[in-house]
Amino acid sequence: MRDSTLTRLPGAGIGLVWLLHANGIGSLEGLATVDAEALKQRLGLVGQLVDVQAWIDFAKSDPGDP
Repeated sequence: MRDSTLTRLPGAGIGLVWLLHANGIGSLEGLATVDAEALKQRLGLVGQLVDVQAWIDFAKSDPGDP
């Protein structure tokens, strides 16, 4: 997981990357395609504490490695 593209999410440490993986999201490309409200529900309390839509917006705009 440490080499997952999800580690590029601002403020996301290994715990949040693990939680996203546990919910079927293994990359920024995958995150870019999910519904924010559905993901908030799946993440439970964490989904209420973080800005899931900002994560999705970042994933959609991330240019990736040069």
